[in-house]
Amino acid sequence: MDNIKFFLHDPNTEKTSIKLKFDYKGKRFVFGTGISINPKLWDTDSQRPTQSKKIIKEFLMDVPQLDTILKNNTTTLNNYESKIAEVENDAKKENKPFDFDLLKSELIVLRNGLKPNKTSKPKETPQAAPETPQAPYIKDLIHEYIKGMYSGKKKTKLKTNYDNETIKAYLSFKKMWFELESYFEKKYIFTDISMEFESELHDFFNDEKEYTPNTKGKMIKMLKCIIHDFIELEYETIYKAKKTGIETVLSEIDLLYIEKQLDRIIKPNSKPVNIALDENELQSIYELDLSNKPHLDRARDIFLAGCYTGLRFSDYNRIRPEHINKQYIQIIPIKTKDTVNIPLRPELSKILTKWNYTIPEMTSQELGRYIKEIGNMAGITQNIEITEFLKNKKEITIKQKHKMITSHTARRSFATNMYYDGMNPIDIMKITGHKKLDTFQKYIVHDPNRELQRQEKNKVNSERYLKVV
Repeated sequence: MDNIKFFLHDPNTEKTSIKLKFDYKGKRFVFGTGISINPKLWDTDSQRPTQSKKIIKEFLMDVPQLDTILKNNTTTLNNYESKIAEVENDAKKENKPFDFDLLKSELIVLRNGLKPNKTSKPKETPQAAPETPQAPYIKDLIHEYIKGMYSGKKKTKLKTNYDNETIKAYLSFKKMWFELESYFEKKYIFTDISMEFESELHDFFNDEKEYTPNTKGKMIKMLKCIIHDFIELEYETIYKAKKTGIETVLSEIDLLYIEKQLDRIIKPNSKPVNIALDENELQSIYELDLSNKPHLDRARDIFLAGCYTGLRFSDYNRIRPEHINKQYIQIIPIKTKDTVNIPLRPELSKILTKWNYTIPEMTSQELGRYIKEIGNMAGITQNIEITEFLKNKKEITIKQKHKMITSHTARRSFATNMYYDGMNPIDIMKITGHKKLDTFQKYIVHDPNRELQRQEKNKVNSERYLKVV
């Protein structure tokens, strides 16, 4: 089941617990499996203990029964997955809402090695262990912060209440956040703050809102205030949980990592450096043999679907057989609501055939991580010079191109390649969903050499048209 994930609580330690994450209709359930493992014995791709005899052999001297232990742990994880499917299917058959309390009690039974009592029904108010805290949605953190400003619970640095103008500014930030989530068709949670998130935030600021540097700075400052406030409270939660022996979803290491990622997000004082992948680079990615790395194989095909259609992630992610109309993909984007017809490239046709004319599932955050690795494997490693002005000081840094690829690079690559191939900008805008020409033009990554080729091509077409007349 794609909505079930097993992951290591802290992969940087010698031994860590294995946790279960289950997403169901916008709700997230996290559960401690009761199993601990050395991270070297964990297979991230299969989300199970490794089956590699070579790796297991390294530990057999210290743990002779390791092979049996790992097999038993794998069986236990499989049982957890089967139990979730069972509870989900029962809810669907009885046409009832999914019961997370029932699921938790069933999983606790499995974890404790007890036999489930099929004849007894769960009590209306079971005296179970407290709910494991969930990584919250950022929109909920924003709501609670503003609510605290209104009530006086949240104070300024001078320990005074916030004035009406400041609260009004935070309400504008809240409105902006909802627009951001609508733009990318996703609901960000606390742990989504990353380099990928930073890239998406600035793409939204530059392409959709066209904010001035000053406005970007204000929005980023308010985001940091809200997240830092939550982190401060969460440290206290973790401290209290440790004293009572309760395991929390977020660890101190998680909070330190998010703090570091959040501090990276700064107000840009210079024009952002955007990239697009040309046809040769896309072909290099397409031709990679990733059969031995299924997660990268899936990510590569998802990314190329975006490069070949120009649709938003949430739109090309729902392509189905009924959207294929001969040599075109005919689909109604969620945001624009207008039918678009996109030429079906041979490469995309092969990808769709491979996946039974659907796009495999993957979060945009996972895609953003994997596509950088794929770009490196495809040799997209040329250096990009980035000029920034930090504290009024000019700084030039060099970054390899593959490290700058994000899930959003797909749409930018489509728009740029179609533009230089001579496609009418108005037709490209219909597909990408841009309403304003000046906003669309920011999507085009300027390339002097390709611009000369485009002008020559337009000149030939113009002369041909005049001859016909």
